[in-house]
Amino acid sequence: MKMISRRSVVLLLALASVAALVATGAGATVGKKAASVQVCVLLPDTKSSVRWVQFDAPDFAKALKAAGVTASINNALNDPQKQKAQAQACLAAGAKVVVETALDNGSAAAIEKLFTSKGGKAIDYDRQVTGGSASVYVTFDGKAVGEAQANGIVAALKGKSKPVVAELWGGQTDQNAFWFKSGNDAVLNPLFAKGTLTKGPQQFVPGWLATNAAPIFAQMLVKTNNKIDAAIAANDNIAGAVIAQLKQKFG
Repeated sequence: MKMISRRSVVLLLALASVAALVATGAGATVGKKAASVQVCVLLPDTKSSVRWVQFDAPDFAKALKAAGVTASINNALNDPQKQKAQAQACLAAGAKVVVETALDNGSAAAIEKLFTSKGGKAIDYDRQVTGGSASVYVTFDGKAVGEAQANGIVAALKGKSKPVVAELWGGQTDQNAFWFKSGNDAVLNPLFAKGTLTKGPQQFVPGWLATNAAPIFAQMLVKTNNKIDAAIAANDNIAGAVIAQLKQKFG
């Protein structure tokens, strides 16, 4: 049986949304002249996850080309002003649809309004823009992801007496971090309340970055006198930082 990753499913849904919006001729104003670019894809950075460079960018480029849609694939390098400039360049090239992975709500909403105010369309990809003007939001079930993370921790701790569980959630500017957290909470909070598990330190990790997660987890170890039996890490970057800290401390 061929397995399709959750990220691939999300990308396919995004591409289906792009096709639908482009097919409707979205953007009476932006479509007045011949467009060299129909779709503007705005990805966030290169450091919060390898996915944006290694998977999302080439997959978008390949799929949109196969669909006969001209596109500009951009990475903002974690700079909201750069992302806005990329959006403006896309508009100048005639883009009708923007597919955006937000860096923060304020800048992302402003970018969406640049398109929708001119009759274009916006799609939120992976991260929801609250207060934005997107027609479509494409993502996975973040709460279910958080529940799966927590259930994995619970299974690994089976047989231990009141083990201490630390939690490192994602960046607070990303709604996904709160959905993951809600899934963690749904599984772990009842176990904390019963005393089955012991609640350890908990903190959001700015930008989902390993460089932020490492000192946060180091301080968690100090605070608990190294008495942490397990840690939920919101993504691979954060998990890698936790593992690196443990190796550094305990070998």
